[in-house]
Amino acid sequence: MKCTYHISMLAGGKARKTRLIVHEATKFPVREPILHYTLNAPFQYAVFKKIIKEAGIDVVVAAHIFAGASVIKAAKK
Repeated sequence: MKCTYHISMLAGGKARKTRLIVHEATKFPVREPILHYTLNAPFQYAVFKKIIKEAGIDVVVAAHIFAGASVIKAAKK
């Protein structure tokens, strides 16, 4: 699946083609970051686990501490 991804600073404000697929992993959109990530961690884990299994992903790179913990746990399963 191909889509267009907009990277304003890096692409000079122009959209470029990519193979990026964005999956929504937020069930409770809360403005307070710590509360947002704490409430959404179980849902994010389930989303990550499903994506890893269905897509046959072999390598997972995580950069965010809260969501990263969920994806690493899902990847280990």
